[in-house]
Amino acid sequence: MVIPANTTAMVNMWAITHDGVVWDDPHKFMPERFVAEMGGVDVDVRGRDLRLAPFGAGRRVCPGKNLGLATVALGGQAGGPLRLGRGQGQTSGF
Repeated sequence: MVIPANTTAMVNMWAITHDGVVWDDPHKFMPERFVAEMGGVDVDVRGRDLRLAPFGAGRRVCPGKNLGLATVALGGQAGGPLRLGRGQGQTSGF
């Protein structure tokens, strides 16, 4: 197969992150699947592991990636228990 020059290619990240071959029960809200200490997998969210690339990858990476990662890292320094339930105002419909 030959792709013509100047063709715009689109990547369906939703389909990649909801692939049943890669993830068990991919449509279920299970944040613990990404916490190694809770039996989850170790996934690089910085764009090197395309099973989960919340910030995109390559030239189109999110400009707020570093701020987001720093915010999560600082929040984890509180030393309290890790709460993975749905947050206030979230419903199972989303």
